[in-house]
Amino acid sequence: GYQQILCNAHSPFLGQLTNKNVNSKGIIPSDNACTVTGCHGHGRHCDVTAVCKILEDSQQYKAAVCPTSGTMEVVGLNSGPADEAQSIASCPDGYVVSHCEVQTGLVH
Repeated sequence: GYQQILCNAHSPFLGQLTNKNVNSKGIIPSDNACTVTGCHGHGRHCDVTAVCKILEDSQQYKAAVCPTSGTMEVVGLNSGPADEAQSIASCPDGYVVSHCEVQTGLVH
């Protein structure tokens, strides 16, 4: 399994990352989603990169991906058709993600 350890954002366009939760070194804090909104349109793109490490320790992997008590399915709402549309699903306290499925298509 993998665990995200860092999230970086970059844009060649001056001011594109201002007020977007990205620090001066291009890092998005770990307690925020690894995403940047509003980076679309002609000449306004951003690159976002999640840096992950491989979890080789089976106990560490189990702790990172297995629920701590019972199981629960959490489904995000459908995102809109616009570029960079998002759908966010959050785990309740005491639960962690054990399986994630993303469906794409019909994006115009």
